[in-house]
Amino acid sequence: MKREQLARILFPLSEMMKSEVRELAKKLKLSVAEKKDSVGICFVGDVDARQFLKRRFKEEIGEVVDVAGKVIGHHKGIWFYTIGQRGGFEFTPEYQKKFGGEVPPFYVVEKRAETNQLVCGFGAETYKDHFVVSKMNFLVDREEWGKGDVQVRIRHTGALLACRIVPESQGEMLVELDEQQRGVAPGQAAVFYSNGVVLGGGVIK
Repeated sequence: MKREQLARILFPLSEMMKSEVRELAKKLKLSVAEKKDSVGICFVGDVDARQFLKRRFKEEIGEVVDVAGKVIGHHKGIWFYTIGQRGGFEFTPEYQKKFGGEVPPFYVVEKRAETNQLVCGFGAETYKDHFVVSKMNFLVDREEWGKGDVQVRIRHTGALLACRIVPESQGEMLVELDEQQRGVAPGQAAVFYSNGVVLGGGVIK
């Protein structure tokens, strides 16, 4: 949302904790008072995410490659995997022999839609200390950002991460993290904060 829209919006429950809202719903005898919190895909009901996707997307076998580009296995469709996910794909017999039949934990590092490839690596190879954010939406003028420490959140319930922001061309921002993070996923939102105030956000490239 743009700042002009936020200036006119009302949040009627903004001053209440979730527990207080549930208690109010009980007093009003609303059926949702006892409803469990949603932890899956929003608006699709109690359905396993993988099964939900399988009903809508066909399997499309593709290569699993390591960070050096060597083919080490195969997957059934990149849409079934998330950045940072552990396993879920098949290794070639040759690659399994390299580890005596028991391959160490492997994680998804990158999804290449144009070639239908999954790039996977060991735990240390899944960490990043920087990324680029595009489609920026400023709620506070960019010139005001330098007046306090800036943090970024890259997951819905994730921690606030100390960072530095470097402007790039075409309105994009290079985000340099103080500490490396696993599972920095393109397409996800990056939201910037300073002293509890939302400065703005964009989309991770």
